[in-house]
Amino acid sequence: MSQRRFAVWVTLAVVASFAIFSTQAESSERGTRMSKPQQAAAASVPIVDIHVEDHSGAPRRSWPITGGVPLPKGTVSDPAQIGIDGADCQARVLSRWSDGSIRWVLLDYQADVAGGGKATNSVVLSPKPLVAPQGNTVTETADEIVVDTGALKFAVSK
Repeated sequence: MSQRRFAVWVTLAVVASFAIFSTQAESSERGTRMSKPQQAAAASVPIVDIHVEDHSGAPRRSWPITGGVPLPKGTVSDPAQIGIDGADCQARVLSRWSDGSIRWVLLDYQADVAGGGKATNSVVLSPKPLVAPQGNTVTETADEIVVDTGALKFAVSK
């Protein structure tokens, strides 16, 4: 791997790194914008801010961000109750406490980051799921299998 490619890779890795601070008060003061699924859950509470910095100088649009967030024992058991303000988010449980609540959750979302700038989003908790569950359907015929997720429908030949 050339030195130039390595420098670009390291820069990209740094861009997507997290610096997490517990700043619930700051989130409340500055006001947070919520995505449509989160607007439905009006009682969402910001618990921690995620700061993403760009050190390359190039603006990043819909930049993929992934990181783990630890949660105190007994906080939440359903990953659908965890989200990111202002962005759609996927949450996957990495570890659970002995009482079944989530210990570590992996969050994936996209953020816009100005070249050489910083983006801040808050991790939020809701008493209700932030995203309504959608039913997936799979239909099998003699020639194909049709999968319908609601957002996407496709067929696979047998």
